[in-house]
Amino acid sequence: MQNKKNVLLLLVPFLLFASCHGGSTVDPDVEVLDEGNTYVEFAEIDNLVMINAKAQAYIDAMKEQEEQSYQPYHLVGLDGIDDIEVGDMLNQSNNSKNRPIVISWDKGDMDYDRIDLVLCKDWKFNETDHYPTARTSVSIDNLFRATTYYYRLENEDGSIISHTQKFTTGDYTRTINFDGDPNLGQTIYNVRDLGGYMTSFGVRTNQGLIYRGSEMNGADFTVDGHRHRRNVDDVVIEKNDTILQIGCELDLRTASGSNNQTVCPLGDHIEYVRTPFNSYAGFVRDPDNGTPGTFETAVSKIANADEKHVYYHCWGGADRTGALSFFLNGMLGVSLTDLYIDFELTTQHNSLRSHLTPNGGYDFPGTLVAIRNLDYYSEEMTLAELCKEFFIRNGISEETVEHIRSFMIPGYYTGMEEIYA
Repeated sequence: MQNKKNVLLLLVPFLLFASCHGGSTVDPDVEVLDEGNTYVEFAEIDNLVMINAKAQAYIDAMKEQEEQSYQPYHLVGLDGIDDIEVGDMLNQSNNSKNRPIVISWDKGDMDYDRIDLVLCKDWKFNETDHYPTARTSVSIDNLFRATTYYYRLENEDGSIISHTQKFTTGDYTRTINFDGDPNLGQTIYNVRDLGGYMTSFGVRTNQGLIYRGSEMNGADFTVDGHRHRRNVDDVVIEKNDTILQIGCELDLRTASGSNNQTVCPLGDHIEYVRTPFNSYAGFVRDPDNGTPGTFETAVSKIANADEKHVYYHCWGGADRTGALSFFLNGMLGVSLTDLYIDFELTTQHNSLRSHLTPNGGYDFPGTLVAIRNLDYYSEEMTLAELCKEFFIRNGISEETVEHIRSFMIPGYYTGMEEIYA
């Protein structure tokens, strides 16, 4: 007994020492450095919401209505969300780009030619991004939504010259700045991360694996009187190499609609696959779009996104892209409100898209009618169950569906759906 007591007495100071010198797993607000270092003082960050004010107000209104009115994880009770006309809040004039977060500081008496802002999602700074500058501020975009980041300043030699600070980004759709040089005259627009949404499984889907957006073109061309502009240059390629790291381009356009494209303009090393899709009710009735195996091929590439990040698109990243996004996110347990938001945000880049009112060929209400007309539809099914069944009924194995869920839903395991139904 005496020996055990002595061991315990020896352990106590050791544990106290470890808790103060990196042995703790507690997330500190500020990590204090050794005395004698020069500390650079950071300014308070003004804005942590990375979408524009109109889009923020629209999303806030949609989410507030969800809390008051209906079951968010079922395709029922839709009358309660009929108050918000997206056209009253969003339009083409507020074309949404990812708004960067600006981190600034007062360098005091310090004199430097270069300093590195070091950013990390881990407070121990195991995997870091470096932003070198000669100024006293850094503008950072394309950050994950609803995510805590830690940051500090380092000299070129790696010595730390500031306290560690942290911030958490706003819980809004992760839009992506995928622009090239302004002289291109055209951008890859309407680019968003498929992930980042809360789900019926009680967790948020993983980000940075699957992206949706508009077409990527390596040259100008004209199809059916429509001018398509080159929108990929070295700036875009560098953004992909350093940020998005897309490894597979999934093109939902027809061969003629893509000018018979066969190679990804981001580089020959990136896989290019064309699977021409339909949209809206046509997609619901026949996701193969008349060619057996089309849907299965597309989903097989998405199922490999944990190994090779995927970017899928049509022309504007709205209708064909939106149809696939609806069922993918639905299968992952995303709420009906967020599915509406994901669809309607395209209004900022293109023509009006509304879950309430057909606008020409943009018939989202018709999509919902087509879903209800499926022979396996039941109001008792959750959206996750319904969308999973859609995949399986259209040739996708349950194993493939479960694999997509396993890398997109943190902590997911087969059978989890029954617990959260």
